[in-house]
Amino acid sequence: METSSQAEKILVASANEVWRLGVRTVLEAHGRLTICAEAATVPELRQMVQEREPGVLILDESLAGVLLSRLLREVRHLDGRVRVLLVGEPPTVTHLEEVMAAGLHSYVRPIDSVQRFRKVLESCLENEPMLSPPIYRMLQESYGESRKKAQLAGVVFTATEREVLDLLGQGMSAAQIAKQQKRSPKTVESHLCRIKQKVGVSSLEALRRLVRAAH
Repeated sequence: METSSQAEKILVASANEVWRLGVRTVLEAHGRLTICAEAATVPELRQMVQEREPGVLILDESLAGVLLSRLLREVRHLDGRVRVLLVGEPPTVTHLEEVMAAGLHSYVRPIDSVQRFRKVLESCLENEPMLSPPIYRMLQESYGESRKKAQLAGVVFTATEREVLDLLGQGMSAAQIAKQQKRSPKTVESHLCRIKQKVGVSSLEALRRLVRAAH
């Protein structure tokens, strides 16, 4: 069972000495936290995880580079109790999902405020995973887009309805679609009404967002 003393021992890892100093300054101001070791290289990090048994690893994302997911899995293998608080900027949602699956516990951006860093760290110490709000929103929005794509994917449209949807996704209004297709506005409105019923939305703009998200 993990002890409270272990939970408060922190390993700080970054090749950037100024970065480590900044983190050290924040932690020292906290009072009850102890930096048990610092690592400037990946081999040092592995060694310190084994020898010092930290409760939390505060890791500069740039230390591992493209091998970040692999390093996170190695840390988890060396000591499954270590919670990794990653400091970095996820370039894509895929990257974020990969590092989370590899063993990431919490994630904060280097441009976040000291207050936000402390909040994420406190959550990490309490063994409550937490993402910096902008990172969390990035993940939420991605899942929202996936749901939108799925919402259209399971619907069967006629050839005419698909043409209407394509033009709607290009930004055309109902009147412009009617002119493009050489149909009456009333006919196009009728098609749009049936399409909205099929996908379960009530407004033209909501339908337009779904179409754009699916492309």
